[in-house]
Amino acid sequence: SVLVVACVVAACVTLTKHDSDTSSNGVATSTKSVESMCQPTPYKQTCEKTLSAAKNVSDPKDYIKVAFEATVADIKNAIKNTEPVKKAASDPYTKDALLACEEVFDLAVEELRGSIARIENFDFSKMKDIVDDLKSWLSAVVAYEETCLDGFTKSEYSATRDEMMKLMSTTRELSSNALSMVNNFGEMITQNTGLTRKLLSNSDSFVEASNRKLLQISASKPNAVVSTSGGGQYKTIQEALQAVPRSSPTPFVILIKAGTYKEHIEIEKNMLNVVLIGEGPTKTIITGDQAVVPNRISTWHTATLGVCGDGFVMKDMGIENTAGPTKEQAVALRINADKAVLYNCNIDGYQDTLYAHSGRQFYRDCTITGTIDFLFGDASAVFQNCKLIVRKPGPNQACMITAQGRMRKDSLGGFVIQNCDIKADQALTSANPPVKVYLGRPWKEFSKTIIMQSNIDGFVDPSGWSPWNTTDFGIHTCFYAEYQNRGPGAALDKRVSTWRGYQKDISGDVINSFTAGKFINTQQPWLPMFDIPYEAGMMKIKDVVEDLKTWLSTVIAYEETCSDGFIKSEQSATHNKMMKILNTKELIFGETITKTTGLTRKLLSNSDWFVEASSHKLLQISPSKPNAVVSASGDGQYKTISGELNAVLMNYTTPFIILIKAGTYKEHIEIEKTGKCCNGGGVVKWHTTSLGVSGERFVIRDIGIENRAGPVKEQVVALRINDDKAIVYNYKIDGFQYILYAHSYR
Repeated sequence: SVLVVACVVAACVTLTKHDSDTSSNGVATSTKSVESMCQPTPYKQTCEKTLSAAKNVSDPKDYIKVAFEATVADIKNAIKNTEPVKKAASDPYTKDALLACEEVFDLAVEELRGSIARIENFDFSKMKDIVDDLKSWLSAVVAYEETCLDGFTKSEYSATRDEMMKLMSTTRELSSNALSMVNNFGEMITQNTGLTRKLLSNSDSFVEASNRKLLQISASKPNAVVSTSGGGQYKTIQEALQAVPRSSPTPFVILIKAGTYKEHIEIEKNMLNVVLIGEGPTKTIITGDQAVVPNRISTWHTATLGVCGDGFVMKDMGIENTAGPTKEQAVALRINADKAVLYNCNIDGYQDTLYAHSGRQFYRDCTITGTIDFLFGDASAVFQNCKLIVRKPGPNQACMITAQGRMRKDSLGGFVIQNCDIKADQALTSANPPVKVYLGRPWKEFSKTIIMQSNIDGFVDPSGWSPWNTTDFGIHTCFYAEYQNRGPGAALDKRVSTWRGYQKDISGDVINSFTAGKFINTQQPWLPMFDIPYEAGMMKIKDVVEDLKTWLSTVIAYEETCSDGFIKSEQSATHNKMMKILNTKELIFGETITKTTGLTRKLLSNSDWFVEASSHKLLQISPSKPNAVVSASGDGQYKTISGELNAVLMNYTTPFIILIKAGTYKEHIEIEKTGKCCNGGGVVKWHTTSLGVSGERFVIRDIGIENRAGPVKEQVVALRINDDKAIVYNYKIDGFQYILYAHSYR
């Protein structure tokens, strides 16, 4: 329709500055249409002036391209030719900041070209399908503009900043207008058509159907292998990246072997769908130490790893910036890419650790450490099941976990922290004097952060949130919310109640709009394409309560087990002392069980089945495909069960199947929670067991176990299980007193 075409033209064209005397020929934009299109914008005069100049173009797409390119050229000319900027460029830091400006403007250009290309591939009547993308990309353009100015925030660079603001004033107005138009366009579609989520079609899916289990299968079939020892095609990650096909829709998988890689890496804008897979977040580590002080560079350039290419995926890796707490901004990871996914990664640093700059981003099961503003930027980012660990800062410094940087009220940016664990490292908790720690502060005027269903430890200041450098900047325009959190730091009674931006009474409906399925995965779902744990909505609290009751019941059982070790008369004095110590704790845990509510963490969401989906037929098929074989006669890898268990990796996360051949094995076996084994024996019944099981999800079948101590030797356990979600099938347990010790759990 004409209205749809006008909306799109207005949204894209207003991103450009075009001379009013370009051409007098052609059909001028209708004054009425211009006024209508500019009505929702914050800078109406600029909008009307720009649209009124839209002449002499037969195809709207051609007009958008010409206008866009003219704007880019104009900005670059202004940067090079403005006299105050030239003078300022003699200073190393200012030179670097100006270089960053050129880079981010180029990236803004690419975002808009991507928008144009997306429009060209669709009929205008189907523009509703890409509204979410346009919103994200235009929000990124706004973020890039602000990033340029951020390079001149210190007082000694105020003159340069003022000059740059004058230079960019029209550009900033135009981008703000464009964002408003696209948002208004999206609302119009929703209201008029009742549009709901449109699933990805085969023609434009973000990740093709064949790659839906990318993270599961890609490590075994990489396109490139990097190894510091020379066991791959490349010795550095940067070398491997040079092999990435430019602008390819096909994921390019790089397997990075264990090792420490001291590199400063930039994944360029045209390196699409790059997948980095390591061998563990503490084994494969990219390290750097660039910082604003003393390197005299902008925050943008301090990143150990910078990611500009859309569709980026990283799994099982560590990224760090080791500059330390006194060298100001020192970024470990910067992501200014759309539809980025990080899974099981460690991101370590101090000030400004993670620069979630722009685009839609999803972090799952990651650990992020830092001191000041260590989650910052204007991405639309969701953090699920992550650990946010606050480190000890420099002298006389306070710590702020987040510094979200939304510049415009209608920008998509915001941080959602869901089911995460907010903790302090030991150095911070033992610091003297104590360090003040806050959940965040408003870096930009419309800063947005939501913390929900998370655990907040007691080291966080009761006020929760900090102003920006003791000013009232952003405290009434930000959007800060807390919902269904738990832990000693989650109490809301002393929060910043005078801030109008703090959402004291937020409804469940509003909170639902910040779940991953709605906040970053809306019009065209892309997260389900990746084979990673992902919760689209609120965490399933009912299951959590049942887990919590089981675990707390187990705590009481363990305490009672300790007391049971002193039940004989000659041990009565020790028994009485132990009872006094334990009674108070038992009362506390008993009361906790009674009052358990739906505010508890689900540690094993999605995959936390009693028997995981991948193991549903474990008891039926596993003997034919064991991980290891034990045989007393020597025709397996091991002759003893204990010898095999000692070889099991710590915290093995997938089923580890041991086939035990026929024979009699005289052993005392302990399967610990870590997955390793220790031989042992003793006189207390806890230690009399032939087989003791503490590791979760233990399965045993077709085996006999016995304790032959006889009927006169009191407690002699054959099998003890203090393991959650254990399964015993077709199993013979023989003994006398206390044969089976079903200690605790399910």
